[in-house]
Amino acid sequence: MTWRATVLTIFPEMLPGPLAFSLADEDDPDPVIDGKIDLGALATEFFALGLDPYPRKPGVEFVAPAESAPPDSPFAALAARPAKR
Repeated sequence: MTWRATVLTIFPEMLPGPLAFSLADEDDPDPVIDGKIDLGALATEFFALGLDPYPRKPGVEFVAPAESAPPDSPFAALAARPAKR
């Protein structure tokens, strides 16, 4: 993220109008500086893309916790009182 994108993210009122993004937009190619590419950044990007966003242990199913009675609230005594007529 460039400094300009950071500033525009923090101060959206500086934008001339609404931004439009599309999944079809292509990323800029990786910069080649003095005939070299930053392999660390490239490896990190591919590693992050390969991670499972919702990891689960094989064979384990989600079991919802049992519903318990809500704790006594300060207003429980008022609710137990008979209503006035």
